[in-house]
Parts: sequence; structure tokens; C-alpha cells
Amino acid sequence: MHNLAMAQSILQAASKVHKVYDKAQTPYQRLLKAGILTEAKRQELAVTYHGLNPVELLKQINENLEHLWAMAEYSSHQQREVKTYEASVT
Repeated sequence: MHNLAMAQSILQAASKVHKVYDKAQTPYQRLLKAGILTEAKRQELAVTYHGLNPVELLKQINENLEHLWAMAEYSSHQQREVKTYEASVT
């Protein structure tokens, strides 16, 4: 009977949907709120979380992306040289 009542209330409310969102939280904050962490894990994550610097993380991400693009460009250039050499040999 509970499912039927819920289905009826959904049908009645279907004409106008009103979404309610929770306050934005980081995964770390959600874990703390859930209360599922051991004290040791909570302390470990706290040290990690409070030691993070978003500006520094963005800088590291951008540097790594530049390095990856440079490697891809180098690899592409090497492949073109091999194909040119193979074409001149045959």
C-alpha cells in the first residue's frame, strides 16, 4: 500500500517538478558527515585535505598536460620521419 500512495503522490506532483539540492560538499566533507570513517582514516584524510593547495594543483596539472602534449608531438614527429625514411628506401 505504501508504494501505491507514493505513486499517487508522484503523479499528483508530476505536473510541476521542484528539485531540491543538498549544499555543495567535497567528497571529504561527505565522508566526514556520513560518519563511516575510523579515527585513524579520518586523521589521515584530514592531513591530506588540509595540505592541498588548489592553485598549486592547477599549476601541476597544467605542467603535466604541457609535458604530455610535447610527448605526443615528439612521437608524431618521429613517426613522420620513419615514414619518410621508409619511402626513400623503397
